[in-house]
Amino acid sequence: MDKGNKTYKLPDGWIEVEIKDISLKINYGYTAKSISNNTGTKLLRITDIQDNHVDWNAVPYCEIDELDKPKFILKSGDIVFARTGATVGKSFLISDNFPDAIFASYLIRIQLSKHVDPKYVYYYFQSGSYWKQIGIKALGVGQPHVNANSLSRLKLPLPSKIHQKNIVSKIETLFSELDQAEKGLQKAKYQLEIYRKTLLKSAFEGKLTNPNIETGVLPDEWVLSKLGNNGRLISGQHILKNEYNLNKNGIPYFTGPSDFGVNYPKISKWTTKPKVIVTKDDILITVKGSGLGKLNVVQEKSTIGRQLMAYDFTSGSKLYMFYFLLFQSQNIKALGIGSAIPGIDRESILGIACPIPPPKEQKQIVEILESRFTLIENLEKSINKSLNDVMLLKYSVLKKAFEGKMVSQYSNDESAELLLQKIKKEKDEYLIVQKVIDKLIPKKKRQMETKKTVLEILSKSKEPISTQELWTNSIHEGDIESFYSEIKEIYSKLTEVKEDTESLLSLKK
Repeated sequence: MDKGNKTYKLPDGWIEVEIKDISLKINYGYTAKSISNNTGTKLLRITDIQDNHVDWNAVPYCEIDELDKPKFILKSGDIVFARTGATVGKSFLISDNFPDAIFASYLIRIQLSKHVDPKYVYYYFQSGSYWKQIGIKALGVGQPHVNANSLSRLKLPLPSKIHQKNIVSKIETLFSELDQAEKGLQKAKYQLEIYRKTLLKSAFEGKLTNPNIETGVLPDEWVLSKLGNNGRLISGQHILKNEYNLNKNGIPYFTGPSDFGVNYPKISKWTTKPKVIVTKDDILITVKGSGLGKLNVVQEKSTIGRQLMAYDFTSGSKLYMFYFLLFQSQNIKALGIGSAIPGIDRESILGIACPIPPPKEQKQIVEILESRFTLIENLEKSINKSLNDVMLLKYSVLKKAFEGKMVSQYSNDESAELLLQKIKKEKDEYLIVQKVIDKLIPKKKRQMETKKTVLEILSKSKEPISTQELWTNSIHEGDIESFYSEIKEIYSKLTEVKEDTESLLSLKK
């Protein structure tokens, strides 16, 4: 079996097969709108599958003709795949105890032979060998996708049914131990985050430097004062694309939180025509868009775009103010107004009240915070390394499992060749039954004359159209392969824009 550049010999009794060899059916999901009304049939979508889990209570319903339903109804042991988007290739095994449900059109469903353990195949779909093949098979028009044809040709090693079950049992035993370790590490990471927030709260209540101070009472010599009384707020201004460069010519130009690092921004754009100037240790605040409230500290003379403002604290330590605003970041975010593109006005930021100690105590608080934050960050790095090690161990477990190195094989085990013969017989019987069923189902009347090609639809549309809508309304409805084939043919004539996770197409002007 090919493993990248190395050829691995399968154990005796194993064979290499393609997914289509062990599947009864591989099909795309149903095209329907999700609704909240209880129709009795749930519609499983890509977005409903999170961290290998589905909250079936949150899955919406859909309307589907009873004649169509048998083709898309999910059954225990089915495996569904995300065929497009950021999660392309990710799979989910349908287990027991789930409601009546069908699967949506951006998913592909595999129904396996009864002679194959679904968990064995599912675990293979988590292995490095599988992901290497997906990397080769991933196609793309605008965003990557895997089609049913390429999925059907993916290869995997197949042992006897009893050996499949033994491998699954061993994987689950080892994964259970690794999952417990991962939970412990995630808990420790969460506790560090709680500790970080507690430190900040204590700092601005005065308890870091005055441990005996009464809660709710500021220490002597501290004052509660608005930001507007203690510094100036600089509003960013937009710079045209032809007025900035990527060649380090001029001073750094920051457009928004996409330029932010952990504490300091990453420089990727420069300009010789700055409109506003910010200086070292000014605090950048995101005041528009999805990153509302995110902060960074300026390291050198720079200029900023309109998504940002910069606060210049003149009453003491700028780092003290940075940590205070970090402590207030969620409250700052809550100041945003507007649903499409939320924004924060100058007055709202300048009206934030800050407890301000004497300069000497500000410096002391910063030193304590930075010392303890350094400790937290070092612990987090150690935890993240351990979490990465857990992930690598899981890949190692799967690699050994599917190379036949994990579970002993017995001489009296049924050969995979014989197993494949049984599967072929089952598939032949299944196809005969399906043909009979298809003849019994009345054919739907389709007004094909109303259906148009993708090019015809786009040529008559004044607005961009989603790929989902194009497919549904075109002559290719139900045939994703022919749909993508036409898209490829006319791609040079198309303009594509992204709206959230959706791809919208229109003809070039």
